[in-house]
Amino acid sequence: MIDETGNNKEQDETSVKEIDRHDPEIMKGLEDAPTYKKQGEVVADVAEGGEEIVTKLADGTDETKNIANPGDMIITNPGGEKYIVKKETFEKRYELKEEGDNVYSAKGHCKAIDNPYGTPITMMASWGKMQNGKMDCKLADTYDPETGELGGEPYIIGAEEFDQTYKPE
Repeated sequence: MIDETGNNKEQDETSVKEIDRHDPEIMKGLEDAPTYKKQGEVVADVAEGGEEIVTKLADGTDETKNIANPGDMIITNPGGEKYIVKKETFEKRYELKEEGDNVYSAKGHCKAIDNPYGTPITMMASWGKMQNGKMDCKLADTYDPETGELGGEPYIIGAEEFDQTYKPE
């Protein structure tokens, strides 16, 4: 199918561009991007180690795969998306809602941009596995509003998951 710009839409949706997460276009875009605050609650469990977690987007797409180390946190978002976070990172981004529970409130921030490549993308994530995003995905990085510093490790997040998880500051 040809879209209004004359591009082959079917080809665009099946072609995947491999990118470098530190590409200057991404890093500059994130520097200038708006700030978002993570919203909502998650369920988090301490990993025993060796658990393989496949992060699936709401539409069923496999976003990435990761294997937990002992002490990592396995997070489940309200929409069912699962992923692994190092304990020290988890403690910066979440706080326990109620003692004796494994429900946590989000408290992190990020900066994010729309996928600038006009095609589905794939990149090596900071955890050493490939991460995939559709044409409408976001590229994000953690952000500390107190210091004004980005985390320096951009990641892909699905558009629907981003909208459910982050709100503009």
